[in-house]
Amino acid sequence: MKLKLIASILTINLLSFACNRVSEKDITIIDNLVLGKKNLDFIEQYDSLKIPHKTFFAGHVFTSIDELGTSKIIRAYSDKFNLLPQRNIKQYGIYFQRSNEGSDYIVELDVMLGFEGNATLFEEGRMIDVTKETGINSFIQANRKDLIDKIESLLIKKYGKPDEVLVENIPFYSIKNNLLSPHNTEYSYKTELLVWNTDYLVISFFKGLETNSYFSEEGNSMIMFDKSQRNEELISNGIQFNEYPYISYRLNDKTIKKLKLDEIDL
Repeated sequence: MKLKLIASILTINLLSFACNRVSEKDITIIDNLVLGKKNLDFIEQYDSLKIPHKTFFAGHVFTSIDELGTSKIIRAYSDKFNLLPQRNIKQYGIYFQRSNEGSDYIVELDVMLGFEGNATLFEEGRMIDVTKETGINSFIQANRKDLIDKIESLLIKKYGKPDEVLVENIPFYSIKNNLLSPHNTEYSYKTELLVWNTDYLVISFFKGLETNSYFSEEGNSMIMFDKSQRNEELISNGIQFNEYPYISYRLNDKTIKKLKLDEIDL
C-alpha cells in the first residue's frame, strides 16, 4: 500500500514538473530567436543564427549634421518582409529586444517594420544625397498597405484569428538615438492593433498610422501628396503607406513566472 502511495506521489510530482516546464520550442519566435535568455546570450543568437545587421539612418529627411549624427543606428534585422514584387525596394524588420525593469532577461522582441531609402540633408539652401556620399541608407518606418495586409494574412495563417483587435490608445514607437521612443494613438487615428494570446506568448501586430503618402510606381518610392483635386487621379492609382507598423513578441506573465524571469537581479 505504501509503495503504491509513494508511486502515486512521484507520478503527481513528475506530472506537475512536466506541466511547469517551458521548452525552447515554446518560446521560439521569428528567425528562430529564443526569448527568456540573458541580454548577452540573446545577442549572441544573432551571430549563431547568422542574422544580419546593418548601419542605417533612422528617418530620411534631415535639416542639420547634428540631427544626422544622432539618427545613425546599427541594428540586427530580418529580411523576411521582402514579400512584394518590387525587389529594388528592400523591406526590413529591425530588432529591438527588451527586458523587464531590474532584470537582464529578454522577455520581448519588438520588430519595427519599414523599408530602405536614401537619406537627404537640407542645409544652408543645399540638398545633399547623404546615402550617395556615405553609402548609408535610411530606414523609413512605413510600409505599403498591400504589404501590411500580406503580413496580417501570414500571422493569421500561423496563429489563427486574433484574440483581440484594439482601435484606441495603441502604443507605437519611433526610433530615436538608437532607442524606441513611445507614443500612443489618439481617437482620430484610424488603425488597429491585432493581438494573439498563445500558451506562452503574446504576439501583437500594429498595422500603422494611415498617411497621405502613396507609392510611386515610376520612382519606386514613397511620395507625400495633399488631397487636392489635381492629385486625385495620381492618388487613385497609387498604394497608400502606413507609418510606424511593428510586430511584438512577448512572453506572457504565466511564462515569465514559470521561468522566474520576474525576479530582480542584484
